[in-house]
Amino acid sequence: MVVEAWRDGIANYTNFHGRASRPQFWYWVLAQFLIFVVLGLLDNFVVNPALGIDTTVDDTSRPLSFLYALATVIPSIAVALRRLRDAGYSPWLLLIGLIPFVNLVLLYFYVQPSKEGDAA
Repeated sequence: MVVEAWRDGIANYTNFHGRASRPQFWYWVLAQFLIFVVLGLLDNFVVNPALGIDTTVDDTSRPLSFLYALATVIPSIAVALRRLRDAGYSPWLLLIGLIPFVNLVLLYFYVQPSKEGDAA
């Protein structure tokens, strides 16, 4: 299920007009989290030592994690927009995410059940 949600998110990275159900959205989030954990471990124990970067300091670089985050910015935005639309909210509410602390309101919108019919 997690792999399917990840594949669907990547395959529909240009689809900003569809809908994403709650399970689809949260499995996408779980897949992203698990991938970042694995990439963080690879960065810390394989890539950074190979590049000669000291891994004992707190602000070590994470090149794999950064590249993956860069590659999945647009798919993540697309999935979030589709989730907001499915819950019956305007996709423009995603801009709340730019405001510190207020962005936590998005969690409320993400956990709402799907609405029937056409959403905003």
